[in-house]
Amino acid sequence: MDEILTTVESSFNLKFSTYELQHVTTFGELCDIIISKITLQEVSDCTSQQAFYKLRKALSFIAPTATVLPSTELKYLLPWRKRRQLWRLVEKQLGFTHNLIGMSGTAAVAVATAFLASLASLFINAADGATGLISTVVAAIILDKTGRSLRANTVRECIEQMIREQYLKSRSNPNTFNRTEVVEQLQALFIDRLALEPSALTRDARFS
Repeated sequence: MDEILTTVESSFNLKFSTYELQHVTTFGELCDIIISKITLQEVSDCTSQQAFYKLRKALSFIAPTATVLPSTELKYLLPWRKRRQLWRLVEKQLGFTHNLIGMSGTAAVAVATAFLASLASLFINAADGATGLISTVVAAIILDKTGRSLRANTVRECIEQMIREQYLKSRSNPNTFNRTEVVEQLQALFIDRLALEPSALTRDARFS
């Protein structure tokens, strides 16, 4: 939850006070608080469309002759060898960073397994367990910083991630927001990060 709330703060440019959410028990209550904290001009335009045009323009900087559609696969626009270098150029054109590239799914599973094993070994040998935990964290950071796997396969998936994690920066005018979209993006963020079924995340869904 801490990670999700940090993403929410960044995405909507707001800040939660220390005890502001201590009495929040349902997803609907959280959405209401978040919306009430957004003091920007409310409009009814579509962020997905704006984000697509913004990303397409940025991608044209590295692939000027490519036809970029929502269904376009990113691996053709960001070839393996220069993937990180090219994406940094795209981020520069976007005007913000987006964590599109990182460790592979296989590496992530291996790191998670090693972390859990090290955590369990703490009860057997504290020193070995602590060493294992530190080594796992360091390995995770290195793999994430040097990996070249894509978190999204298509332009559409990349746009969906951008809006979930950088809602205001994905818009043409970051000083505006669409109230209806806020709840939709919060739902998408929780479903993605917590691996929830969409039907389970209603306004009355409780956090405990």
